[in-house]
Amino acid sequence: MPINFTQIIKDSWNFIQNEKLTLVKLIGLYVVASFLIVLLQSALLPEQIAAIVLNQDGLPKIFLMS
Repeated sequence: MPINFTQIIKDSWNFIQNEKLTLVKLIGLYVVASFLIVLLQSALLPEQIAAIVLNQDGLPKIFLMS
């Protein structure tokens, strides 16, 4: 059975082109997912964050950060 190098090269080139398209799709999906995660975080997280630290006496002190 003879080897058809022309067909192998064509198939290889098509595979490379298809992988580029898949990579672009995956990058686009990643960007959209990252953007949606940021939107959800800003909607779900509180606007003020409380930090509790211990002062020199060992007593807790609460700081509100915005």
